[in-house]
Amino acid sequence: MRRQPIAIAILSVVLILQAFSCTTIPEPENQHLEQLAQQLIETDERMVKNCKNLGSVSRTADMNKFFGYHLTRRNIQLVKQQAAQLGATHIVWLYQYKNSAAALAYSCRE
Repeated sequence: MRRQPIAIAILSVVLILQAFSCTTIPEPENQHLEQLAQQLIETDERMVKNCKNLGSVSRTADMNKFFGYHLTRRNIQLVKQQAAQLGATHIVWLYQYKNSAAALAYSCRE
């Protein structure tokens, strides 16, 4: 009889940890993209006036899938990845809201 409450408690803890876990194991191609995204330089428009504008990148998330800080952080990460896919070296943020973010991507390679 005592084993059942312990099993329920363990199962509950596992389910809670799984529900709130934000850790994922990136795929090899995504690891490279993530590295490029981390190397992007965040700047303002004055610093990229002689660079090639690659366009805008944006992300809007489903408010039902994430919680506050994680949602904002994930949107920023995805926008940077989109800019990296375009070959950007620099980004200029247009906005960063709780459920969406947008930036202009620039290539400043000589």
